[in-house]
Amino acid sequence: MELISKIAVFAILLIAIFGIAYVLSQHLNQSALTSNTVEGYVIKDLQQQNPNSSIKIINVTPSSIESGSWEVVVRLISNSTRACPTLLIEGFDYPAMTLLPSLYNKYVGNCVISGSAYSSSYVVGNPAVAITEVYEQKNPAMMGYLNQYGYNNTYVGAKFYYTLNDSILAINKSMHNAWVITYNAVNANYSLYAVLNQSGRISSVLSGK
Repeated sequence: MELISKIAVFAILLIAIFGIAYVLSQHLNQSALTSNTVEGYVIKDLQQQNPNSSIKIINVTPSSIESGSWEVVVRLISNSTRACPTLLIEGFDYPAMTLLPSLYNKYVGNCVISGSAYSSSYVVGNPAVAITEVYEQKNPAMMGYLNQYGYNNTYVGAKFYYTLNDSILAINKSMHNAWVITYNAVNANYSLYAVLNQSGRISSVLSGK
């Protein structure tokens, strides 16, 4: 009977030791995670789910909910060369909340910009937003070009200029902080250019080679 009691006590001690060792190993593994390591996990997972998207880390900070975890904010852009791209902002807290998004905001999608568009403080700061501005405003020339040559046949680009003048595009004036959105269809012999001011309004539309 005494032997059985000793075996039971020994078994309990072993379980306790293994339990403490497991907790310590988990803590050490979590503490060993660096911001670069977590960035790699997040990007790899997003690339597998969104193979055709442009993915960029915006910010990485220590978690506010769990020590050793990291908050990662990511920007994803899909269909970046079409007239209606998609721009998502996603946030992750890893490993505290695994790789499930803790933040999800579709800033641009379905040809619409969400948020505070056209408010007094609104400034276009991303190519996907600039491209969607042109589509949202339904400029007759730009929409006619898409309808004539086809949405999937038209490649769209956006470029920002601190100073835009006639040496770059024949706008007959000089503009600061301007976007130029280009529609270039594979079966057209000309392109269309929409010029946006920094607030996202179209100031002119031109055609050219």
